[in-house]
Amino acid sequence: MKNIAFILTLVAGTLSIGCSKASLSTHLTKAQVLTIAKPVLPLHPGESYYESFTNGTWKVWASDDGSIKGGWGATTVLTIQDADGKILSQTTNL
Repeated sequence: MKNIAFILTLVAGTLSIGCSKASLSTHLTKAQVLTIAKPVLPLHPGESYYESFTNGTWKVWASDDGSIKGGWGATTVLTIQDADGKILSQTTNL
C-alpha cells in the first residue's frame, strides 16, 4: 500500500510540474491582441485590422488592403508585447 501511495504522489507531482511548464509558454491569441488594440486604434470605413507576430511582439494596424502606408492618410501601427499585453509603442508612418 505504501508503494502505491508513493507512486501516485510521484505521478501527481510530475503532472503538476508539466502543467506549470505549459502555462509559461502560452502566447496571446489574435483575439486577445485585437481586444487590447481596438480602444487605441479605431477603424475607419472600409478598414479591417491586421496583425503580425515576430520576436515576442505583435504589430497591429488598420488598413483597407493590409498595407502599411506613409504620407497623407498614414497608417498607425501598435506594437504589443506578447508576454504581458503591454502596448510598447504607437507609431504613425509618415
